[in-house]
Amino acid sequence: MKTIYLSGASADLAMCEAYRDKLIAQGWTITLDWMKKFRNMGATDHSFSVREQQHIARADLSGVRSAQVFWLILPETSLTIGAWVELGLLDA
Repeated sequence: MKTIYLSGASADLAMCEAYRDKLIAQGWTITLDWMKKFRNMGATDHSFSVREQQHIARADLSGVRSAQVFWLILPETSLTIGAWVELGLLDA
């Protein structure tokens, strides 16, 4: 089984979802579908309290740790928060 964590900015949700769907169609397993959660909540990184952001970050990091492959779709905006959390784990 091929596992991947697809990281990106919530501001680029539609683009991330399109890549996620292509990956799944090619047999990849997404370790944490943060995109589905954000789509269902109708939220962005900036709409969460610090405590909520910490909870989300812990789940994200668990998804990164369990993945064979990490893919960061570089955010189109510098205003993102979440996309950089996962990238930081790769150095830890």
